[in-house]
Amino acid sequence: MYRVAKLNGSSESFSPQKLKLSILRAAQDVGVEVDGEVDFAVNRDVGSWELADMIHLELLKKAIDKPELAEVAKSHLLGRVYKEVFGKDFLKTKAGYRERAVLRFRQLAAESGLLKPESLELLSLFEPRPDFDKALSYNALRLFTNGNYALRDSGFRLAETPSMAAWRVATAVAREPAAARRYYDAITTQRIVPASPFWFNAWTRKEMFASCFTLEVEDCLSSITHPGRYCIYDALAYSGIIQQLGGGVGYDFSLLRPEGDVVRGSVGVASGPISFMKLFDTNVEVIKQGGKRRGAQMGTLHVWHPDVRKFIKAKTGELKDAHLQNFNISVFVDDTFMEKALGADDDPKYPLINPRIFYDKTGRKPVEYVDIRKEAEVPKETVWGEVDARDLFREIAEGAWDSGDPGLIYKANLNASNPLLGEEIEVARYKFKYVWRSVNPCVTGDTRVLTRHGYMPIAEVYRRAKEQGEVVLLTEGVEK
Repeated sequence: MYRVAKLNGSSESFSPQKLKLSILRAAQDVGVEVDGEVDFAVNRDVGSWELADMIHLELLKKAIDKPELAEVAKSHLLGRVYKEVFGKDFLKTKAGYRERAVLRFRQLAAESGLLKPESLELLSLFEPRPDFDKALSYNALRLFTNGNYALRDSGFRLAETPSMAAWRVATAVAREPAAARRYYDAITTQRIVPASPFWFNAWTRKEMFASCFTLEVEDCLSSITHPGRYCIYDALAYSGIIQQLGGGVGYDFSLLRPEGDVVRGSVGVASGPISFMKLFDTNVEVIKQGGKRRGAQMGTLHVWHPDVRKFIKAKTGELKDAHLQNFNISVFVDDTFMEKALGADDDPKYPLINPRIFYDKTGRKPVEYVDIRKEAEVPKETVWGEVDARDLFREIAEGAWDSGDPGLIYKANLNASNPLLGEEIEVARYKFKYVWRSVNPCVTGDTRVLTRHGYMPIAEVYRRAKEQGEVVLLTEGVEK
């Protein structure tokens, strides 16, 4: 007789009758007849969650011909969630739900120390929304449990339901009951969906809500030897912390000296930005994002960098499925380059600039210009060769066609809406000229996303939602 390993560490003999009863209860909760649909057997020992997965898979397969069985699978999964969070004697009443949920919040704060103690004042005001739990699709509920959007206790058991998680997020953001209820209403009616770091981190001891970051990577190893600068290993450390908390990071590697350049204070030569990108790639591979999902990184290089050709080919051909797998990469282009690439300028020759020499000669970082050829006097000794802009543009297009990388970022367009363009900024001893010169992994208006109507550009999704009055803006606690 095969056995089923239970959540509490014990095991029991597999019982077809007990399994059938659990499926019938799930079907009854959603008003679906399942006669003849619940025969199920196992041919080995299994865990209780694995057994549930197997049941759901069979029900979803049969849902192709009988769609209502998908609701049974979802109901069964939700029952599993309630059982793991509250115990098998959980009564499905709002009063019982609320009482158990508040107790669970207190346990998370007191026993495991996962939640901040000050969170309990607001969390104890929880009002359950079982309709929200039931309104989620099977895939959404599955992602909630398997994707670790729900908190887990020290024994790695699920510690909250979707409604509980929504209230945790709402109170952590609002810090005030009335505003929290408005935010909670917006989440549980699915008018807004907070980004992943909200679910991962709300009220935890490592509270961070932002998803998107960019980091400067300067041409030095560490701020220990170069005070006031953001060096390679400084960026690496910050990146690790951000990724651990669920954020995505973008970096521009254009300030790193090209491969073969001299390294002062040693007899060696520089390995170039591509080699250091491998370091960042491995860093994310080890940490993962929030300990919950694959990391997201954007690496960019300006088109004037001497290593631009190596960068363009870094994820194409034989390397496209083996190299920099935790990166998307894009080339920053300026108007001067595009005019030459598209023939508006009869001279296709585009000079390449060594960023180290440019900084030594001018005292300015070349990335602080939107279009360096038009805005700066470029000393002759900083020019490290030239490329045919038409050929390079073709190589970029061929690489994008082959593997999806690199993309193109038009620096002038990016900075057209920059309200602080060109301002001199100083933060914590770090001085820089404010020009947007790196980006985070993101979607743009023409990015196609999967919806219930198939794939469509995100701009079209927004337009339709706005026309139907489904766009919600929450500003200072006021819904607009």
